[in-house]
Amino acid sequence: MKMYFTFDVEMKKILLILPILFTFQFAQAQKFDGLRLSGIVALSFPTEPFSQNDHPLNDTRGYALPGLYAGVSGEIFLSKHWSFGMRGGYSIYEFNESEYQKELERERQKEAHEKVRERKAETDEKVRKGKAEAAEKEREKLHEYSVRQQREEADEKARAKVREDAARKRKAEADKLKAEADKVEAAQVISIAKLAAVKAREEAARLRKVEADKTEVARLEKEATDHEIATKAKAKVIAEENFKLRLSNLEINLPFYPSKRTPSTELAEQDKYMWDEVMGLVENEDSKKTNLYFVKLRSFMDDKEYFKIGITTQSVATRFKKSTQVELIETISVFNTEKWKAAFLEYHFLREFRLYEGLSNSIGEQRPKVGFSGYTEVVRSNSVNKISEYFGELDVYKKFK
Repeated sequence: MKMYFTFDVEMKKILLILPILFTFQFAQAQKFDGLRLSGIVALSFPTEPFSQNDHPLNDTRGYALPGLYAGVSGEIFLSKHWSFGMRGGYSIYEFNESEYQKELERERQKEAHEKVRERKAETDEKVRKGKAEAAEKEREKLHEYSVRQQREEADEKARAKVREDAARKRKAEADKLKAEADKVEAAQVISIAKLAAVKAREEAARLRKVEADKTEVARLEKEATDHEIATKAKAKVIAEENFKLRLSNLEINLPFYPSKRTPSTELAEQDKYMWDEVMGLVENEDSKKTNLYFVKLRSFMDDKEYFKIGITTQSVATRFKKSTQVELIETISVFNTEKWKAAFLEYHFLREFRLYEGLSNSIGEQRPKVGFSGYTEVVRSNSVNKISEYFGELDVYKKFK
């Protein structure tokens, strides 16, 4: 029996092997050549902890615990000083292995939780960055909207200034025309007064001579006739001046520039008839209260919707209530005024925005194929906002007579 210490390197860990049982040796020669076999049962102890490079959770690298070790070794003697040997063994029992397994499991769970926390932190960071980027984009959109709104407000102010300047110019022209008309009227009054004075003097002379001179009577009768003709002529001049003044006021207060183009051929006759009727109403100053309306309706003839401008002395709802051809869908705008003003405005609105045959083809919008009452007063649907805006500027027509 021989007691000895031996060292071995296993899984990069230093194990201290302490044999406690017998070692058997067999030899076939009396000198140094021969074979020796040994059986080993020993306690093994790790001499150092796991290194940083060998993670304890890596099962492929193993782990070391104090335990009971058993093995067999063989040795061949080659000379007095040299021998060659091999040893094999198995760790048959390790102390506290179950506890160490549990500790390893806890480490694995801890590491898994740590990875989950890291992934969650990465996800949270991505979400935060996404929200930050979305917020930045939203701020950029708000900034662009603010800039665009400011630009639109500036443009609107510029347009308002242009309209205001145009209104001032129209008012100045109207005042000038009125002053000229007043001057003409004053001159006419003075002329009439002078004529009346002359007539009075002549009449006095005539009375003095009436008995003596019948020829003078005839002359005075002729002068009276001439005076009546002159008075009617002057009254006609005044009426024509007043008509021109009313027509000028109507034109200069239009909320848009009236078109100078020739009306479409398919509605030329109707436009001429309509204009003659408007001139008659303006000349006679027809003061009957009339509604100029802008509505959306549906035709029962083709089951399509259209926009229409017209005038009526009734309410808009009453105008369409008894119609068997169209149905009123929406009253967009209504302007109540004297009939001569309403007729003039209707004519110019239709002249500017009516849906003519040639124009309907160019904008891809068809006129009513089946006519209904008022179908020639259908206007373009792409001008609804513009027409509504102009209706809102018609109150100026209530300020003059």
